[in-house]
Amino acid sequence: MGYSNGPDMLVRKCSMPNLGKFSAIFTVIFATLVACQPIKAERTDNDENLEAMINGDQSFYEIDFCALRGKPFLEPLLSNELIEKINPEFSFSVKDERRFSLFKKAIETAAKSVDEKNCRVQLETGKSLAEEENLKHQVKFEDYSSIVNSDDLVIREIQSAIFEYAKRDQAARNSFIRFQGATSQDQTWAKLFSIWEMYSVDNESSTYMTGILNNIDWVNTSTYGEYISYFAWLLVQHADHDTELQELALKRLEPLLESHEVSRSDYAYLVDRVAVNTGEKQTYGTQSTGKCVNGKPELRPLKQPEKIETLRKEAGLKPLDQYLQQLSRTVCPNQ
Repeated sequence: MGYSNGPDMLVRKCSMPNLGKFSAIFTVIFATLVACQPIKAERTDNDENLEAMINGDQSFYEIDFCALRGKPFLEPLLSNELIEKINPEFSFSVKDERRFSLFKKAIETAAKSVDEKNCRVQLETGKSLAEEENLKHQVKFEDYSSIVNSDDLVIREIQSAIFEYAKRDQAARNSFIRFQGATSQDQTWAKLFSIWEMYSVDNESSTYMTGILNNIDWVNTSTYGEYISYFAWLLVQHADHDTELQELALKRLEPLLESHEVSRSDYAYLVDRVAVNTGEKQTYGTQSTGKCVNGKPELRPLKQPEKIETLRKEAGLKPLDQYLQQLSRTVCPNQ
């Protein structure tokens, strides 16, 4: 194949790794960002790791981020803004966006190490810290295992599955909270591994809950138990990458409010979550931006700020000031 002004020339001259289904877009972006020189393009094992990570074929645990440090083209190459500018019709799923964001943070963290050897020590230490913290919370969660107690084998199987997903969900999130205010490279890696665990369980549990809601209306209290019903709601609440599931669950929950098969406060949280995830203003003031303003969590925009206390009371929620004080422990831990 001869040299031409097409993508093949860019790959040959820029030693661009094969990026699978993203190749055409990334090649154009790469050409606009890097002064290409005539060098021999050789595919390495690390290029295959990179391709697998981009395509979602490999776990965060399997990518050698320390070997990727010192490759300045990677960050701009993975910029959603630049990709959208080059090709406005291309769009990532939320899963892709979350994976890419975490990938870029890992590359940034690896680049801060003095060398590759130091990076590997910090990464492995961080991985161990995250695993230990995660395991600690999973063990604590086992105290609730008695709620898997139905004599009906089908119901018990659903109880057990939801319990296991909730255990992983809470362990990952508590691990993230533990390392949220990371002050060292080790802890930063621990935070990144905790985030990956959160994303992993969110993806798996949302797939499971979608399947469940294809067969039953909802995991109600009278059939599955109060805690299992709550955990089912929790898994949906955290499925921010799957707004279709959240909207479906919201429709299923509403008719059950009067019979007390679901909690009014849980319903209110999901109403706000769906609103925020679909670009609307929230009703009950349960969702923050994740940022601190004057030492308090910043709320996302309210639909009726003048009625917020009345609406919260009707939904069984505590006054907004009390809620913000509670939320500040996790959102503003160092303030």
